[in-house]
Amino acid sequence: MAISIQSSADVMTAAELAERLGVTEQTVYALARRDKLPAILRLGRNVFFPRQRTMQALAEGWQPPKLPEEGRSLTGKEKAQALDAQDAERAKSRAKAK
Repeated sequence: MAISIQSSADVMTAAELAERLGVTEQTVYALARRDKLPAILRLGRNVFFPRQRTMQALAEGWQPPKLPEEGRSLTGKEKAQALDAQDAERAKSRAKAK
């Protein structure tokens, strides 16, 4: 599916997405690196998130991986485990839908 960007209002920054999801910008970038976000637009070294597709995915129930208790950051290994667990859960959901 092609992404059409007409103005800066059509995209969200990592900071905007982080605020909407209730996570840190670092978590947004980590998710983007692993292609775990519903829509990612890379322009050189900059990463943006198409607003319409991202908001549609959120409306359809997409959630970021679960985070540890407040005040503690995930280690790299914990982030990877959380993302892998989310992948496994999605695979189960897809298998049940079939």
